Amino acid sequence: MDWSIVISRQKAALLAVVERMRTMAGGVISPLCGGDKDAAPFIPRLLTLAILRLLRPAESAARRLIVIVAAGLKDRVRSASEGNGKPNRPLPDFSSFAKTQSPRPPAFRLFDTPWVMVPRAFGQGRRAVPRVSFLGWDRAAAPLSPLAGEMSPKATEGGKVTAKAPPSVCCADISPARGESGALHRRISALHFALNTLPAQARRLKRIMAAREKSVAEKAAKGLAPGSTKNPLPLGPIRPGRPPGHIAKPRNEADLILKDCQDLALYRIRVPQPPP
Repeated sequence: MDWSIVISRQKAALLAVVERMRTMAGGVISPLCGGDKDAAPFIPRLLTLAILRLLRPAESAARRLIVIVAAGLKDRVRSASEGNGKPNRPLPDFSSFAKTQSPRPPAFRLFDTPWVMVPRAFGQGRRAVPRVSFLGWDRAAAPLSPLAGEMSPKATEGGKVTAKAPPSVCCADISPARGESGALHRRISALHFALNTLPAQARRLKRIMAAREKSVAEKAAKGLAPGSTKNPLPLGPIRPGRPPGHIAKPRNEADLILKDCQDLALYRIRVPQPPP
């Protein structure tokens, strides 16, 4: 099988999904804020859920694509004279880094979320503020929720009771999706950067796995058996069972890509590779 064609096709399909998510995740100014352009843009909750239905399987498919690329990389064998590094290599000019540096996207998560085998205690759910909104409420109107401001009977103006509300309170501030919008943009940027740098992500994955295997070997040399409680075996990037974002009946193109990448990654791992 020509894995370069497989990787290029799946990469192009995932990049199309990423462009769709970036279009959907554009900033939205809430009409409840009076059209204030200075307010922090946020993503409505229904749109957030629609993006997550694409993002979760796309991230899982990208991890499996990185595993396929990493399986085709050859291990670099360093000579004894070379050692751990290159002693004759000149140091770069660090003063020029501040002039040319650009904002780097966050690092892409290379490992699946492991299964949680410990059940949650009954009655210990999330304790958060109720998601209550009021139509027609803005900064000028009196807040109807005690979370936004409190009514002060002492603050009177012309014989009328006025509300004491902080000037920075807006509907975007109490929106549950305001904090999620930044996280979504970061996850989409990390996914886009990982797809454009697949070989670098594959080398990063191999370095992490090598460091974990080295740690297990060092503990085994001290008398701790590999696989025991004090010396567990390193977990791979692909968790057993269903991948994150899996759904029985695919609803979009990201679910179909994840199904193909899951089968291809398992086939690439299990098939013995020819000697280098």
